[in-house]
Amino acid sequence: MNSVMDDNRLLTLPSNERIRLLPHMKMIFEIRDLKYATPATATRAGTLYISEGEQWNNMVQSWIQKVVRYAALIAKHHALRRRVAYKWQRHRQATLSNVC
Repeated sequence: MNSVMDDNRLLTLPSNERIRLLPHMKMIFEIRDLKYATPATATRAGTLYISEGEQWNNMVQSWIQKVVRYAALIAKHHALRRRVAYKWQRHRQATLSNVC
């Protein structure tokens, strides 16, 4: 597992087959505890604790909040684009009226 987590990003299986992880690929390991982890593994790994209760609900709610914020940002961007386009159209019409 350490070979995947270092800069080589190369996973060597027990059969000696090697799988290179591309930059867009991520790995998630589900383990019970870090009892047998080496210090190198423990320092490279991010730890996510999920209880056996309703923890998934918190994750879903967090994701929904991010999506809502992103959607609001997109709506604001589109409103700004509409205002700029409207002002540009008015400016263009005024300029053409003065020329003709």
